[in-house]
Amino acid sequence: MRHGRKSVAERLVSESLRIVQQRTNLNPVEVLVRAVDSVSPLVRLKTSSRGATRIATPWPLHERARRRTAVLWIKEAADKKKGGFPLRFANEVLAVIAGTSPALEKKANVHRAALQNRSNVILKARVRNRSG
Repeated sequence: MRHGRKSVAERLVSESLRIVQQRTNLNPVEVLVRAVDSVSPLVRLKTSSRGATRIATPWPLHERARRRTAVLWIKEAADKKKGGFPLRFANEVLAVIAGTSPALEKKANVHRAALQNRSNVILKARVRNRSG
């Protein structure tokens, strides 16, 4: 959605879903949900500075943020291709299902970086109420 134009965004996504349905003969919403779930990252990297060095700390994402990030990554991958948006977005959703999308590589890179920086995770001590 650009500049608050929700009706335009709804129309473009519905055209994309129609293309997905024509190509797969499946429920397009289920295909889209499966694609978004397979791209959605579990964590994000938050950079902070300790002294003169900048470190990346993995932070867990809630479900809504995971889905938003996944849709943005799918859209970014679709924007790098040629053609109209509905066709590009539908092709990208089908590429995610097929396992050939750059969005899946981006998720793998984020998870790989999170594993490399897992020593930077800040664990807060849990305080228990021990009042009998």
